[in-house]
Amino acid sequence: MRVPVKMIRLLRGVALAALTVCLLALTGRQVKKQDDMPCNAVLVGIDTDNGMAFIDSADVLKLLENTLADSLLNRPLHSIPVAEMEAVVLSSPYADQADVYLDAVGNIHVDVVQKQPIARIINKNGVHYYMDEKANKFPVHPTFTCRVPVVTGNISESLSEGDTIQSAELKNAYEIIMYMNTSDLWKAQLEQLQVRGDGVFEFVPKIGGTVVLGKAEDLESKLDKLELFYREGLNYTDWDRYSRIDLTYRDQIVCTKKQAWE
Repeated sequence: MRVPVKMIRLLRGVALAALTVCLLALTGRQVKKQDDMPCNAVLVGIDTDNGMAFIDSADVLKLLENTLADSLLNRPLHSIPVAEMEAVVLSSPYADQADVYLDAVGNIHVDVVQKQPIARIINKNGVHYYMDEKANKFPVHPTFTCRVPVVTGNISESLSEGDTIQSAELKNAYEIIMYMNTSDLWKAQLEQLQVRGDGVFEFVPKIGGTVVLGKAEDLESKLDKLELFYREGLNYTDWDRYSRIDLTYRDQIVCTKKQAWE
């Protein structure tokens, strides 16, 4: 006897629905089992690809231990305060991002991305702190020193004045450094950036004399002009011939020779 097509479709639908219910029940039971699983370990991963060593796994574990009310080990996974843990890690002045998640075997993973400084600031009072690529300020580390350009001169802003840079001097310094970092040449050359009382910026390159940039404007044309001078003008003379290279004049570069070359 032939079974009607409609009946076959109905039976298939019922079977599929029953299978779905069973799978959902099994999945729910598995999730409940995982939620009740005790925490076996806290595994900390630190992003060190950029060469930073401001914070390590021991620092993160100690920070969590000192801040959270209860120990994480052996706690049921459903009671792990994931959002709170991320906030605790981000309370470190050296942490830029924090991601906390649980795996299927009872481990808590804490992944941390460190801040990436672009400059070390030394203000007029001799206070040192870093400025990162997001314009945030954070303190120097007691044991690790990051090799980045130094910004000095007419800077009054302290570390405690907000989390991000506030003054026009530092905002302009940030703009200059971020622009110079887009070029392999200038990123490699920039050793120190100085801001004068009149708002004029000068930078000390690793090779050659002090370069007067002027105000933080027309950076592309100024640095293109300097690059041309480096590649063509200094090709025929010594890089140490000049004590100052002034880019503030339109369509020209004014150089001051060192006394030994006069």
